[in-house]
Amino acid sequence: MCAPSRPDALVLTAFLSAAAAAQCTNEWGPGWQLGGVDGPVRVSTQWDPDGGGPQPARWVIAGPFRAVVDVPARGIAAHDPATNSWSAFGSGIDGTVNGLTVAGNGDLVAVGTFTTAGGVPVNYVARWNGSSWSAMGTGAPGPLYGVTTDAAGDVVAVGHFLPGGAAPANTTYVLRWNGAAWVQLGTPPDERVESIAALPNGDLVIGGHFAAIGAQSANRIARWDGSSWHGLGSGLSQPPRALHALPNGDLIALGQFTSAGQVAANHIARWDGSAWSPLGAGLDGYPLTLVRLPNGDLLVGGNFPSSTSTNFDSVARWNGSAWSFVPVGLDNAVLTMSMSATGEVWLGGYFERAGSIDPLRIARWNGTTLSGFGAGTIRDLRAIVGSSDGSFVVGGAFTRIGGVAANRIARWRNGAWQPLGAGLDADVLSLLEAPNGDLFVGGFFTTAGGVQANGIARWDGSAWSSLGSGMSGLGSSVAALAMLPDGRLVAAGQFLSAGGQTAWRTAVWDGTSWSALANGPPVDPTAMTIGPGGDIYVAGQVPGLGIVAKWNGVAWSTICLLPSYLTPNLNALATLADGSVVAAGRFTAPSGGGSDNIMRWNGSQWLPLGPGFQGEVFALTARPNGELVAAGSIWQFSNPSILNLARWNGTSWTPLGGNGTAQPSSSAPIHAMAPLANGDLIVSGPFSMVGANVAGGLARLQTTCPATAVAYGAGCAIVGGGSAASLTATTLPWRKTTFRCRATNLPSSGLALQAFGFVPTAVLLPNVLPQGEAGCALWLQPTALLLLATGTGTLTTQVSIPDSAGLVGVTFLQQVFPLTFDALGGLSTVTSTNAVAATIGTL
Repeated sequence: MCAPSRPDALVLTAFLSAAAAAQCTNEWGPGWQLGGVDGPVRVSTQWDPDGGGPQPARWVIAGPFRAVVDVPARGIAAHDPATNSWSAFGSGIDGTVNGLTVAGNGDLVAVGTFTTAGGVPVNYVARWNGSSWSAMGTGAPGPLYGVTTDAAGDVVAVGHFLPGGAAPANTTYVLRWNGAAWVQLGTPPDERVESIAALPNGDLVIGGHFAAIGAQSANRIARWDGSSWHGLGSGLSQPPRALHALPNGDLIALGQFTSAGQVAANHIARWDGSAWSPLGAGLDGYPLTLVRLPNGDLLVGGNFPSSTSTNFDSVARWNGSAWSFVPVGLDNAVLTMSMSATGEVWLGGYFERAGSIDPLRIARWNGTTLSGFGAGTIRDLRAIVGSSDGSFVVGGAFTRIGGVAANRIARWRNGAWQPLGAGLDADVLSLLEAPNGDLFVGGFFTTAGGVQANGIARWDGSAWSSLGSGMSGLGSSVAALAMLPDGRLVAAGQFLSAGGQTAWRTAVWDGTSWSALANGPPVDPTAMTIGPGGDIYVAGQVPGLGIVAKWNGVAWSTICLLPSYLTPNLNALATLADGSVVAAGRFTAPSGGGSDNIMRWNGSQWLPLGPGFQGEVFALTARPNGELVAAGSIWQFSNPSILNLARWNGTSWTPLGGNGTAQPSSSAPIHAMAPLANGDLIVSGPFSMVGANVAGGLARLQTTCPATAVAYGAGCAIVGGGSAASLTATTLPWRKTTFRCRATNLPSSGLALQAFGFVPTAVLLPNVLPQGEAGCALWLQPTALLLLATGTGTLTTQVSIPDSAGLVGVTFLQQVFPLTFDALGGLSTVTSTNAVAATIGTL
């Protein structure tokens, strides 16, 4: 129903007593998936959940993470190659996993610094039987740093106490699980143990910082023969990082040592049962993990000096006589590798990028090419804008997004990322959509789609174009864009001229040319908003001072904030419904009183906005119901439930979207956000989860009580006349907003009846009124009628929806009936538009 305030208020109020208040919240929708893992992958193994059954072996990874691709997974997860999907191990592990092994009965065993697994107390070692976690006896006496399964199928783990533990500092142990309890293997070493491997003959080898085991000399490496410990020759010059047993019984040691058995061995050496030998010239850097390829070659992962100017050398290959680097192109260290059943090598570590892909900490190498496990990650976003068609556009510093090549700008539409032509040649800082759907883009770039466009460009849906000759001088960049009420575009940033005309830091584009705003503001703008009546506000900062400047159409005036920070930040401006302007960033309140990091200018003075925030505000946006949303790295001591995202209802700040966003070890900020036409809020930042959902840097906040406006039925016209009359919603019917509709193709300078009601129907109009035009219909049972003037053939109608929870979920209907009259003023014909069904929602 679209009608003036008095009748619509009467009708809607009549339903308050009958309507039950809806239970409405804002919830995080499914986020955009990660391109991999949100934390380092430290260890991995192959585990077959059904032994020799039909299920393939799965790759198990572990580390300090909370999410993998599209699955929440705390500390440990598995990949099923049959379905190319990830799964969690129950509720996961509460600490760090340092080692994984498969027990003789097929259970997966994890050891580390954790004390619970799946909520079960386990004390540093836990068993997964395929469906649940369980403890192994009373667990270990302290943290465990390595684990293996020996030839008999027994699990053996190594660890030590650090100072402050329940036992004396640096107490070490090597423990075997006998099926009922953990037992110590012989006399423990005199210093900590960190690695372990099982030889094919049943012997065990341990490595660490020790020099002796009992009376036996054992420089950093020792062998257990089933009854006693022995050194391996004269040992190693430094502790081994990893130990790997070969099928023939030889042992490979990796670490920072430079000699093995007094033989020069650069970080990698082989023990053949009687003596140490180097593997060629060895490896510089940090070898950390090893797998044996089917042909017998050894693949070593780690962090090695780069052989190129752009990539790490993180994987090396030993063919039995010489070393070579594998050109996988990863940008950081490989910590763990595993051989899949199909012969692929699966890698985990710190890396995030590799050439044209984004394998976020997990990747697979088929011997020729490297590929990731997800659709790519979303990062480096600096601006978001919603579009009238329900899509949205993001801009920033990226060249790929979600696995799609897109130079610094892309649109999300119909479930997929779309590049905007060839994109931009440098970073995007600001975005704005015009009423006609054109997209204006500001930033550091000099070309857009190959077209010269210095700092600013337009995308019309199919091609890029420049706005004159763009900006020049200073940084030649546009940091903020806004549109005046008359449709002119305002650009603000670091420039001295626009379109060849002198224009310091701000300029106006009228569709044809640029013009200056006097001498410009006294600071390089970082944010901009349009105030009441078209006043322009820009914000920026200089050392020790944050500045907001106002253009009133004639001259600039300066409003100063006085932060105590040496380098304050003013990151965002927004205009409230009452005409006041909000400035936010990182600053302390002026001495006269205020609120830290966010304040309101009422036209004459700065006022507090509640208690303000701790941290820093990066973005502000107004929602359709007039509420202000602040986002960033923010919290409040007085309201701990606020984390990174909050809304101001005119009186107080409240949390929005539960506990905001978080990543494994700390809260993750929101750097940019934008409202969509349907009321959703899109946010971006370096987060991996929102609420309980995986969200790789981009997330959508949705209301559980959305507002909708759906057209139904069909309009009509006078027989032999023009186009059929049409009714379209131009806003949505949110609680405490004004809902507007637009009727078109009406008679000029005429009259029309607006009908609204609550019950749909379908009755031919001639059956209701003798003047009803053939082919026209009544689509609702009228509750009230209003007589309105059609002006130039169009009609904008509106209804003010009260701030009442009882109205949420109520659906009301509206339709418009154009009237024509004969020469004597008698009613001649009645035609009709389609109808609109509007359901009231709340944000």
